[in-house]
Amino acid sequence: NNKKVVEENGKWYCEATQKTYDTCRRRYILRMKIQDHSGAGWVNVFHEQACEMLGVDAEELHAMRESDPAAYERAVKRAHMSSAGRQK
Repeated sequence: NNKKVVEENGKWYCEATQKTYDTCRRRYILRMKIQDHSGAGWVNVFHEQACEMLGVDAEELHAMRESDPAAYERAVKRAHMSSAGRQK
């Protein structure tokens, strides 16, 4: 059940509703592998938690990717490095 919104001719088509919209709001669904001394597993991290982890909203990150690829790369690397080795 992988319904998504795709851009078509400057508009956004939603596969779930089969409707077309003028705008869309980007949201995160991150697929991550986590591990500790006991093993590893894959998890999905949804928008609110992903924003907190990455320190940037999905709309902001997309704009960065389009206008300043170097800043985008720095933001992604910063998020990766800040979570590496983190323990609670």
